[in-house]
Amino acid sequence: MTCVELSGTPRYRCECPQGYTGAACETDIDECTAGTHKCHVSATCKNTIASFSCACKVGFAGDGCSLNIIEEVCVPNPCPSANMTCVELKGTPRYKCECPQGYIGAECETDVNECSLENHNCHQDASCVNTIGSFACTCKPGYTGDGVNCADIDECSLRSDNCHQDAICSNTAASVTCTCKQGFKGDGVSYIDECSLRSDNCHQDAICSNTAASFTCTCKQGFKGDGEVCVPNPCPSSNMTCVGLKGAPRYRCECPQGYTGIACETDIDECSLDVHNCHANATCANTAGSFTCTCRSGYTGNGCETRREVCVPNPCPSANMTCLELKGTPRYRCECPQGYTGAACETDVNECSLENHNCHRDRATCANTIGSFACTCKPGYTGD
Repeated sequence: MTCVELSGTPRYRCECPQGYTGAACETDIDECTAGTHKCHVSATCKNTIASFSCACKVGFAGDGCSLNIIEEVCVPNPCPSANMTCVELKGTPRYKCECPQGYIGAECETDVNECSLENHNCHQDASCVNTIGSFACTCKPGYTGDGVNCADIDECSLRSDNCHQDAICSNTAASVTCTCKQGFKGDGVSYIDECSLRSDNCHQDAICSNTAASFTCTCKQGFKGDGEVCVPNPCPSSNMTCVGLKGAPRYRCECPQGYTGIACETDIDECSLDVHNCHANATCANTAGSFTCTCRSGYTGNGCETRREVCVPNPCPSANMTCLELKGTPRYRCECPQGYTGAACETDVNECSLENHNCHRDRATCANTIGSFACTCKPGYTGD
Protein backbone atom coordinates (compact mmCIF):
# COMPACT_ATOMS: atom_id res chain seq x y z
CA MET A 1 0.00 0.00 0.00
CA THR A 2 0.98 3.63 -0.40
CA CYS A 3 0.39 6.10 2.50
CA VAL A 4 -0.95 9.41 1.24
CA GLU A 5 -0.91 12.39 3.67
CA LEU A 6 -4.03 14.51 3.66
CA SER A 7 -2.87 18.08 3.24
CA GLY A 8 -3.47 20.46 6.19
CA THR A 9 -4.47 17.65 8.55
CA PRO A 10 -2.72 15.17 10.79
CA ARG A 11 -4.46 12.39 8.83
CA TYR A 12 -3.61 10.06 5.93
CA ARG A 13 -5.01 7.36 3.76
CA CYS A 14 -3.67 4.10 2.42
CA GLU A 15 -3.98 3.48 -1.37
CA CYS A 16 -3.56 0.20 -3.22
CA PRO A 17 -1.43 0.05 -6.37
CA GLN A 18 -3.38 0.52 -9.64
CA GLY A 19 -5.19 -2.66 -10.51
CA TYR A 20 -5.60 -3.96 -6.97
CA THR A 21 -8.17 -3.64 -4.20
CA GLY A 22 -8.94 -5.14 -0.81
CA ALA A 23 -7.98 -4.55 2.86
CA ALA A 24 -4.43 -5.57 2.07
CA CYS A 25 -4.55 -4.92 -1.72
CA GLU A 26 -4.72 -8.64 -2.24
CA THR A 27 -7.49 -8.65 -4.90
CA ASP A 28 -6.86 -8.01 -8.61
CA ILE A 29 -9.41 -5.68 -10.19
CA ASP A 30 -11.10 -7.13 -13.35
CA GLU A 31 -11.40 -3.93 -15.41
CA CYS A 32 -13.10 -5.84 -18.25
CA THR A 33 -15.97 -7.06 -16.05
CA ALA A 34 -16.21 -3.78 -14.20
CA GLY A 35 -16.31 -1.83 -17.46
CA THR A 36 -13.51 0.48 -16.35
CA HIS A 37 -11.24 -0.25 -19.32
CA LYS A 38 -10.61 2.01 -22.27
CA CYS A 39 -10.83 -0.57 -25.07
CA HIS A 40 -12.47 0.52 -28.37
CA VAL A 41 -15.94 -0.79 -29.22
CA SER A 42 -14.28 -2.70 -32.06
CA ALA A 43 -11.86 -4.34 -29.59
CA THR A 44 -12.07 -7.16 -27.04
CA CYS A 45 -10.98 -6.52 -23.42
CA LYS A 46 -8.83 -9.16 -21.65
CA ASN A 47 -8.05 -8.94 -17.91
CA THR A 48 -4.43 -9.25 -16.75
CA ILE A 49 -2.72 -9.13 -13.29
CA ALA A 50 -3.20 -5.57 -12.09
CA SER A 51 -4.25 -4.38 -15.60
CA PHE A 52 -5.98 -5.34 -18.88
CA SER A 53 -5.25 -5.59 -22.59
CA CYS A 54 -7.25 -4.65 -25.72
CA ALA A 55 -7.28 -6.88 -28.83
CA CYS A 56 -8.90 -5.65 -32.10
CA LYS A 57 -11.78 -7.74 -33.29
CA VAL A 58 -11.45 -9.63 -36.60
CA GLY A 59 -11.72 -7.17 -39.48
CA PHE A 60 -10.31 -4.18 -37.51
CA ALA A 61 -6.77 -2.95 -36.81
CA GLY A 62 -4.76 0.02 -35.56
CA ASP A 63 -4.35 1.82 -32.25
CA GLY A 64 -7.92 2.04 -31.05
CA CYS A 65 -9.12 -0.54 -33.66
CA SER A 66 -10.67 2.25 -35.72
CA LEU A 67 -9.31 0.91 -39.04
CA ASN A 68 -11.90 -1.34 -40.78
CA ILE A 69 -10.01 -3.99 -42.73
CA ILE A 70 -13.11 -5.99 -43.79
CA GLU A 71 -13.07 -4.28 -47.18
CA GLU A 72 -9.64 -5.69 -47.85
CA VAL A 73 -10.73 -9.30 -47.32
CA CYS A 74 -10.64 -10.02 -51.10
CA VAL A 75 -7.22 -8.40 -51.66
CA PRO A 76 -5.35 -10.41 -52.70
CA ASN A 77 -7.89 -12.88 -54.15
CA PRO A 78 -8.13 -15.71 -51.59
CA CYS A 79 -10.13 -18.01 -53.93
CA PRO A 80 -8.51 -21.30 -55.09
CA SER A 81 -8.72 -20.34 -58.79
CA ALA A 82 -7.95 -17.13 -60.61
CA ASN A 83 -11.17 -17.72 -62.59
CA MET A 84 -13.19 -17.26 -59.40
CA THR A 85 -14.54 -13.95 -58.15
CA CYS A 86 -14.16 -13.11 -54.44
CA VAL A 87 -17.36 -11.58 -53.04
CA GLU A 88 -17.22 -9.92 -49.58
CA LEU A 89 -20.05 -10.76 -47.19
CA LYS A 90 -21.10 -7.33 -45.99
CA GLY A 91 -20.84 -6.64 -42.28
CA THR A 92 -18.57 -9.63 -41.71
CA PRO A 93 -14.89 -10.44 -42.30
CA ARG A 94 -15.94 -13.35 -44.49
CA TYR A 95 -16.20 -13.87 -48.24
CA LYS A 96 -17.42 -16.34 -50.81
CA CYS A 97 -15.91 -17.48 -54.12
CA GLU A 98 -18.15 -17.44 -57.19
CA CYS A 99 -17.59 -19.02 -60.61
CA PRO A 100 -18.07 -16.98 -63.80
CA GLN A 101 -21.49 -17.46 -65.42
CA GLY A 102 -21.53 -20.71 -67.37
CA TYR A 103 -19.00 -22.57 -65.17
CA ILE A 104 -19.19 -24.74 -62.03
CA GLY A 105 -16.79 -26.92 -60.01
CA ALA A 106 -14.32 -26.54 -57.14
CA GLU A 107 -12.14 -24.38 -59.38
CA CYS A 108 -14.79 -23.44 -61.99
CA GLU A 109 -13.28 -25.96 -64.38
CA THR A 110 -16.57 -27.46 -65.64
CA ASP A 111 -18.69 -25.84 -68.38
CA VAL A 112 -22.42 -25.64 -67.59
CA ASN A 113 -24.59 -27.13 -70.38
CA GLU A 114 -27.49 -24.68 -70.21
CA CYS A 115 -29.25 -26.47 -73.08
CA SER A 116 -29.51 -29.90 -71.43
CA LEU A 117 -30.36 -28.29 -68.08
CA GLU A 118 -32.97 -26.11 -69.84
CA ASN A 119 -31.42 -23.11 -68.12
CA HIS A 120 -31.61 -20.88 -71.20
CA ASN A 121 -33.92 -18.26 -72.71
CA CYS A 122 -34.13 -19.58 -76.28
CA HIS A 123 -37.52 -19.28 -78.00
CA GLN A 124 -39.68 -22.40 -78.28
CA ASP A 125 -39.15 -22.26 -82.06
CA ALA A 126 -35.36 -21.99 -81.69
CA SER A 127 -32.56 -24.53 -81.16
CA CYS A 128 -30.21 -24.19 -78.18
CA VAL A 129 -26.52 -24.94 -78.81
CA ASN A 130 -24.13 -25.16 -75.85
CA THR A 131 -20.92 -23.13 -76.11
CA ILE A 132 -17.91 -22.76 -73.78
CA GLY A 133 -19.21 -20.78 -70.85
CA SER A 134 -22.51 -19.94 -72.49
CA PHE A 135 -25.05 -21.01 -75.15
CA ALA A 136 -26.42 -19.84 -78.50
CA CYS A 137 -30.01 -19.65 -79.76
CA THR A 138 -30.78 -20.19 -83.47
CA CYS A 139 -34.27 -19.93 -84.94
CA LYS A 140 -35.46 -23.16 -86.57
CA PRO A 141 -35.96 -23.37 -90.36
CA GLY A 142 -39.04 -21.41 -91.38
CA TYR A 143 -38.55 -18.84 -88.60
CA THR A 144 -36.56 -15.62 -88.31
CA GLY A 145 -35.23 -13.63 -85.37
CA ASP A 146 -32.35 -13.52 -82.88
CA GLY A 147 -33.14 -16.90 -81.33
CA VAL A 148 -34.62 -15.37 -78.19
CA ASN A 149 -37.49 -14.04 -80.29
CA CYS A 150 -38.50 -16.05 -83.38
CA ALA A 151 -41.32 -15.22 -85.82
CA ASP A 152 -42.75 -17.38 -88.57
CA ILE A 153 -41.54 -16.50 -92.09
CA ASP A 154 -44.45 -15.91 -94.49
CA GLU A 155 -42.95 -17.57 -97.57
CA CYS A 156 -46.12 -16.85 -99.57
CA SER A 157 -45.89 -13.06 -99.11
CA LEU A 158 -42.13 -13.13 -99.76
CA ARG A 159 -42.68 -15.42 -102.76
CA SER A 160 -39.94 -17.72 -101.52
CA ASP A 161 -42.20 -20.78 -101.72
CA ASN A 162 -41.92 -23.56 -104.29
CA CYS A 163 -45.60 -23.61 -105.23
CA HIS A 164 -46.45 -23.91 -108.91
CA GLN A 165 -47.71 -20.81 -110.73
CA ASP A 166 -51.12 -22.48 -111.02
CA ALA A 167 -51.29 -23.32 -107.30
CA ILE A 168 -52.45 -21.36 -104.25
CA CYS A 169 -49.83 -20.84 -101.52
CA SER A 170 -51.04 -20.96 -97.88
CA ASN A 171 -48.63 -20.05 -95.10
CA THR A 172 -48.33 -22.46 -92.16
CA ALA A 173 -46.07 -22.59 -89.10
CA ALA A 174 -42.51 -22.89 -90.45
CA SER A 175 -43.72 -23.99 -93.88
CA VAL A 176 -46.33 -23.62 -96.64
CA THR A 177 -48.97 -25.71 -98.34
CA CYS A 178 -49.49 -25.62 -102.10
CA THR A 179 -52.97 -26.38 -103.47
CA CYS A 180 -53.68 -26.61 -107.19
CA LYS A 181 -56.18 -24.09 -108.50
CA GLN A 182 -59.53 -25.25 -109.82
CA GLY A 183 -59.09 -27.08 -113.10
CA PHE A 184 -55.53 -28.20 -112.30
CA LYS A 185 -54.21 -31.40 -110.77
CA GLY A 186 -50.98 -32.24 -108.97
CA ASP A 187 -49.24 -31.88 -105.65
CA GLY A 188 -49.22 -28.08 -105.86
CA VAL A 189 -45.55 -28.03 -106.79
CA SER A 190 -45.70 -29.79 -110.15
CA TYR A 191 -48.34 -31.00 -112.60
CA ILE A 192 -49.51 -34.59 -112.76
CA ASP A 193 -48.50 -35.90 -116.18
CA GLU A 194 -51.31 -38.35 -116.82
CA CYS A 195 -49.66 -39.41 -120.07
CA SER A 196 -46.38 -40.44 -118.42
CA LEU A 197 -48.23 -42.08 -115.53
CA ARG A 198 -50.59 -43.78 -118.02
CA SER A 199 -53.54 -42.64 -115.96
CA ASP A 200 -55.28 -41.20 -119.05
CA ASN A 201 -58.22 -42.72 -120.90
CA CYS A 202 -56.85 -42.32 -124.43
CA HIS A 203 -57.47 -45.11 -126.93
CA GLN A 204 -54.59 -47.41 -127.81
CA ASP A 205 -54.61 -45.92 -131.29
CA ALA A 206 -54.50 -42.35 -129.94
CA ILE A 207 -51.69 -40.04 -128.86
CA CYS A 208 -51.85 -38.62 -125.31
CA SER A 209 -50.63 -35.02 -124.90
CA ASN A 210 -50.22 -33.54 -121.43
CA THR A 211 -51.65 -30.05 -120.86
CA ALA A 212 -51.47 -27.59 -117.96
CA ALA A 213 -54.68 -28.75 -116.33
CA SER A 214 -55.34 -32.11 -117.97
CA PHE A 215 -54.48 -34.02 -121.16
CA THR A 216 -55.80 -34.46 -124.70
CA CYS A 217 -56.26 -37.57 -126.82
CA THR A 218 -55.75 -37.41 -130.60
CA CYS A 219 -56.31 -40.36 -132.89
CA LYS A 220 -53.19 -41.48 -134.74
CA GLN A 221 -52.73 -41.12 -138.51
CA GLY A 222 -55.13 -43.47 -140.26
CA PHE A 223 -57.67 -43.42 -137.43
CA LYS A 224 -60.59 -41.20 -136.59
CA GLY A 225 -62.58 -40.50 -133.46
CA ASP A 226 -62.53 -38.37 -130.32
CA GLY A 227 -59.30 -39.86 -128.99
CA GLU A 228 -61.03 -41.98 -126.40
CA VAL A 229 -62.44 -44.10 -129.19
CA CYS A 230 -60.46 -44.43 -132.44
CA VAL A 231 -61.49 -46.49 -135.47
CA PRO A 232 -59.64 -47.00 -138.75
CA ASN A 233 -60.16 -44.07 -141.13
CA PRO A 234 -60.40 -45.12 -144.79
CA CYS A 235 -59.72 -41.54 -145.89
CA PRO A 236 -56.17 -40.67 -147.02
CA SER A 237 -55.73 -38.06 -144.26
CA SER A 238 -56.60 -38.04 -140.59
CA ASN A 239 -57.83 -34.47 -141.13
CA MET A 240 -60.62 -35.82 -143.32
CA THR A 241 -64.02 -36.91 -142.08
CA CYS A 242 -65.43 -40.16 -143.42
CA VAL A 243 -69.13 -39.75 -144.26
CA GLY A 244 -71.13 -42.90 -145.02
CA LEU A 245 -73.51 -42.73 -147.97
CA LYS A 246 -77.00 -43.82 -146.97
CA GLY A 247 -78.31 -46.97 -148.54
CA ALA A 248 -74.91 -47.91 -149.93
CA PRO A 249 -71.73 -49.53 -148.64
CA ARG A 250 -69.86 -46.50 -149.91
CA TYR A 251 -68.52 -43.34 -148.26
CA ARG A 252 -66.98 -40.00 -149.08
CA CYS A 253 -64.09 -38.11 -147.43
CA GLU A 254 -64.73 -34.48 -146.51
CA CYS A 255 -62.15 -31.84 -145.62
CA PRO A 256 -62.60 -29.61 -142.59
CA GLN A 257 -64.14 -26.21 -143.39
CA GLY A 258 -61.53 -23.89 -144.84
CA TYR A 259 -59.33 -26.60 -146.39
CA THR A 260 -59.17 -28.41 -149.74
CA GLY A 261 -56.90 -30.81 -151.62
CA ILE A 262 -56.38 -34.57 -151.83
CA ALA A 263 -55.26 -34.69 -148.21
CA CYS A 264 -56.93 -31.40 -147.15
CA GLU A 265 -53.48 -29.83 -147.12
CA THR A 266 -54.43 -26.56 -148.87
CA ASP A 267 -55.94 -23.60 -147.05
CA ILE A 268 -58.86 -21.95 -148.83
CA ASP A 269 -58.37 -18.18 -149.24
CA GLU A 270 -61.95 -17.07 -148.73
CA CYS A 271 -60.96 -13.42 -149.25
CA SER A 272 -59.45 -13.76 -152.74
CA LEU A 273 -62.19 -16.21 -153.77
CA ASP A 274 -64.79 -13.76 -152.41
CA VAL A 275 -66.58 -16.52 -150.48
CA HIS A 276 -66.56 -14.61 -147.20
CA ASN A 277 -69.40 -12.75 -145.52
CA CYS A 278 -67.55 -9.57 -144.51
CA HIS A 279 -69.53 -6.29 -144.78
CA ALA A 280 -68.84 -3.84 -147.57
CA ASN A 281 -67.39 -1.48 -144.96
CA ALA A 282 -65.02 -4.19 -143.67
CA THR A 283 -61.69 -5.65 -144.81
CA CYS A 284 -61.30 -9.44 -145.17
CA ALA A 285 -58.07 -11.10 -143.95
CA ASN A 286 -57.36 -14.78 -144.67
CA THR A 287 -56.36 -17.06 -141.78
CA ALA A 288 -55.49 -20.76 -141.56
CA GLY A 289 -58.77 -22.56 -142.23
CA SER A 290 -60.87 -19.40 -142.00
CA PHE A 291 -60.87 -15.59 -142.33
CA THR A 292 -61.45 -12.45 -140.24
CA CYS A 293 -63.42 -9.26 -140.90
CA THR A 294 -62.12 -5.89 -139.66
CA CYS A 295 -64.21 -2.71 -139.89
CA ARG A 296 -62.67 0.03 -141.98
CA SER A 297 -61.75 3.37 -140.45
CA GLY A 298 -64.87 5.26 -139.41
CA TYR A 299 -67.07 2.18 -138.93
CA THR A 300 -67.75 -0.15 -136.02
CA GLY A 301 -70.11 -2.86 -134.79
CA ASN A 302 -70.91 -6.41 -135.85
CA GLY A 303 -71.42 -5.92 -139.58
CA CYS A 304 -69.68 -2.52 -139.62
CA GLU A 305 -73.00 -0.72 -140.24
CA THR A 306 -72.42 1.83 -137.46
CA ARG A 307 -70.36 4.90 -138.20
CA ARG A 308 -67.78 5.27 -135.48
CA GLU A 309 -67.15 8.56 -133.69
CA VAL A 310 -63.86 9.16 -135.47
CA CYS A 311 -62.73 11.70 -132.86
CA VAL A 312 -63.56 9.51 -129.82
CA PRO A 313 -61.11 8.85 -128.38
CA ASN A 314 -58.94 11.74 -129.60
CA PRO A 315 -56.64 10.26 -132.31
CA CYS A 316 -54.44 13.37 -132.54
CA PRO A 317 -50.74 13.02 -131.55
CA SER A 318 -51.09 15.61 -128.74
CA ALA A 319 -53.76 16.17 -126.11
CA ASN A 320 -53.46 19.89 -126.90
CA MET A 321 -54.84 19.29 -130.39
CA THR A 322 -58.53 19.39 -131.33
CA CYS A 323 -59.89 16.60 -133.56
CA LEU A 324 -62.27 17.86 -136.30
CA GLU A 325 -64.35 15.26 -138.14
CA LEU A 326 -64.54 15.76 -141.93
CA LYS A 327 -68.26 15.53 -142.62
CA GLY A 328 -69.45 12.77 -144.90
CA THR A 329 -66.17 10.86 -144.60
CA PRO A 330 -64.51 8.60 -141.99
CA ARG A 331 -61.59 11.05 -141.87
CA TYR A 332 -60.55 13.86 -139.52
CA ARG A 333 -57.96 16.62 -139.11
CA CYS A 334 -56.09 17.81 -136.02
CA GLU A 335 -55.94 21.54 -135.24
CA CYS A 336 -53.68 23.36 -132.77
CA PRO A 337 -55.11 25.84 -130.23
CA GLN A 338 -54.91 29.48 -131.33
CA GLY A 339 -51.40 30.80 -130.80
CA TYR A 340 -49.58 27.45 -131.28
CA THR A 341 -48.15 25.50 -134.21
CA GLY A 342 -46.01 22.41 -134.87
CA ALA A 343 -46.52 18.64 -135.24
CA ALA A 344 -47.66 18.41 -131.61
CA CYS A 345 -48.61 22.10 -131.15
CA GLU A 346 -45.43 22.56 -129.16
CA THR A 347 -44.31 25.85 -130.80
CA ASP A 348 -45.66 29.26 -129.75
CA VAL A 349 -46.73 31.48 -132.68
CA ASN A 350 -45.04 34.93 -132.57
CA GLU A 351 -47.95 37.03 -133.81
CA CYS A 352 -45.86 40.21 -133.51
CA SER A 353 -43.03 39.17 -135.83
CA LEU A 354 -45.53 37.60 -138.25
CA GLU A 355 -47.65 40.78 -138.04
CA ASN A 356 -50.63 38.56 -137.33
CA HIS A 357 -52.05 40.83 -134.63
CA ASN A 358 -54.59 43.64 -134.32
CA CYS A 359 -52.49 46.17 -132.37
CA HIS A 360 -52.78 49.80 -133.56
CA ARG A 361 -50.38 50.16 -136.44
CA ASP A 362 -48.59 53.36 -135.45
CA ARG A 363 -49.56 54.12 -131.88
CA ALA A 364 -49.14 50.75 -130.07
CA THR A 365 -46.38 48.23 -129.42
CA CYS A 366 -46.97 44.45 -129.91
CA ALA A 367 -45.42 42.08 -127.31
CA ASN A 368 -45.51 38.30 -127.88
CA THR A 369 -46.86 36.13 -125.02
CA ILE A 370 -47.21 32.35 -124.61
CA GLY A 371 -50.07 31.42 -126.94
CA SER A 372 -51.06 35.01 -127.68
CA PHE A 373 -49.81 38.64 -127.77
CA ALA A 374 -50.34 41.93 -125.92
CA CYS A 375 -50.83 45.49 -127.25
CA THR A 376 -49.51 48.49 -125.29
CA CYS A 377 -50.11 52.12 -126.33
CA LYS A 378 -46.93 54.07 -127.02
CA PRO A 379 -45.97 57.02 -124.78
CA GLY A 380 -48.27 59.95 -125.41
CA TYR A 381 -51.22 57.76 -126.37
CA THR A 382 -53.99 56.09 -124.38
CA GLY A 383 -56.41 53.24 -125.08
CA ASP A 384 -56.56 49.45 -125.02
